Parts: sequence; structure tokens; C-alpha cells
Amino acid sequence: MGAGQRRRRAAEAATAALVSASALSSPSPAESMFDSSNTGSTSATSSPDMTLLSPPETPSVLVDELSKNLESTSINEVNDMVPAKPYVFIAIDLEANTHDYTCFANNKTYTRGTPTQIGISILRANGNNAALFASDPNSPAGTTYRHLKFKEFAKYRTRIGKLKGGEKVEFLYGNTEVVPLARANTLITKLIEDERRHGEVVLVGHAIQNDLKILGMGGITAFDALFPEAVDTQAIHLSPGSKQGRSLINLVLGYDSAIETGWQHNAGNDAAWTLWVMAKKLPDILTVSESGKEMVLDNSKTLRFAPRALLDDYYYDMDDL
Repeated sequence: MGAGQRRRRAAEAATAALVSASALSSPSPAESMFDSSNTGSTSATSSPDMTLLSPPETPSVLVDELSKNLESTSINEVNDMVPAKPYVFIAIDLEANTHDYTCFANNKTYTRGTPTQIGISILRANGNNAALFASDPNSPAGTTYRHLKFKEFAKYRTRIGKLKGGEKVEFLYGNTEVVPLARANTLITKLIEDERRHGEVVLVGHAIQNDLKILGMGGITAFDALFPEAVDTQAIHLSPGSKQGRSLINLVLGYDSAIETGWQHNAGNDAAWTLWVMAKKLPDILTVSESGKEMVLDNSKTLRFAPRALLDDYYYDMDDL
């Protein structure tokens, strides 16, 4: 079923609901019989007008007008009439070591590309949460922020100049949790299980196509099942005919040029802003479900890119921030 057909089905459902409500709001036969406006037309000995006992006619003109109006609505206007499916969007961002690094505490060498920290930002997009968050990135509506730094990399320092400043950037949305890398998978698995009680979990990332491999290098597999249906904020903001995705900071400032910068390259902060730019774009990537009862992610649109083949692309992704 195409988007146009789904929109028409939603319009028909909304029309039926409105007509039903109109009929219910009309006076019932019993109410009409005892309406004081009708008492003057009958005497004490005459019978009441039997037409009052007939059910009210369906206002066909109203139905036609509603149908025409709903048929011509845009997808954003349909969003206002049809509730969105309850989703839980989990945005992630990673920082990884840019050279092989030996942790002297455990005498283990970590290959270049192992995650050193991960940001996890959550939006429970039920009710008006997504709209409230999109309108104000500081809104607490349905949002939770986590920042995990792995203790094995406590003394690690990058050799890439443009990333050195990021090592001094603090997490702005809570307390950073320092945990062993080996514990990350258990923590994330439980987090996902908990969030599934609130809706369908959807993974979100910016230039996320290579993150699966990087997570795997840290033994983190909890997100694996979510990657095939992940939403990439670069992909959903891609201009028609363009193959060059925009950087995260470019997207953020494109939505609000007054937002202060300097938060980049802290994985927790980057995940938070990735979640926000997704929320800003969310109405454009929803469509009416086949049942016509809810809005769902529109997989006919470009929601993600194909995975990149080389791990070296992680360092290319640094330009995407």
C-alpha cells in the first residue's frame, strides 16, 4: 500500500470518527421528545410528531466536506490526527582509540578502533514527548542520558590533534560513569530490555554505519539486532541527489544557530544532539500504517546507509562531527 493510499485510509477513518461523534452529539429521539422547544407544537391531547422518533439523518454534506479536507491534508497534518506508534529511540555515539594502546593496569593491548567511551541518549516518544523535545532540546520530556567511559582507557590520550580538545570536554547531561569495558554489554542489554516496556526500540546514530564493527571490537554486541533498522541522522537529512552527508554540528546549527558549541567529541554530548536532530526530522520520516491507526517509520525513505567496508572509515567519520 502506497503512502497516498495509507493517507486516504487514515482520512476515511478520521472522517468516520468525526461523523460518529457528530451523530452522538445530536439529540436522541427521547431527548427530542422532551425538548422544551417542541412542546409548543403539540396540545395536551394531541400525539407528538412522529418524525421526532426517527433517527437523525447523517449529515452527508458534512461527510463530503470532511472527506475533501482530509484528502487534501499534508503528512504533517495527518500526524496531528493519527497518533504515532510508541517508539523508544536510543541514540548512540562512540569515541575509539586512534592508535594501539596498552593498559598497564591489566597489561592488555587494545587494537586501534576499540571504543573508549559511549554516549547513550533515550527518547520515549509516546504522547507529546517527541514534539516537546524537538521544540526545546532542554526539555526533560521522555529523555534520559548516559555516558560510559571505560576505565581501561583512563590514561589514554589521542594523537589526533582535532580530537585532543574533546578529551577535556565534560558530559553536560548528567554524571559520567566509569566502568570496565567488559561490563558494558551487560549494562546495555539491561537498558534495552527495560526500554522495550515503553515501546519499540529503534537505534539512532550519526554516520552510524561503521559503529557495529567498532562496538564488536570492544565485545559490545547488545545493539547488534537493532542495526538493520537503525536510523542514521546523516541519511535522513541527505539532500536530494547528494551523496555527501552533513556534519552533526552543521545539522544542529541549521536548526538553531543560537546553540552554543564546544560540546563535540564527548560521546555523551554527541549522542544527546544526535537524538535531538532526529526528533526535529521525525515528522518527515513517518507515514500512516497499513491499518490507518498509527504513524510508523517510513522505510520507503532513506533512513540509513549501507555499512562501510573499512574500519579506517571511522577516522573519516571524525569529519562528520
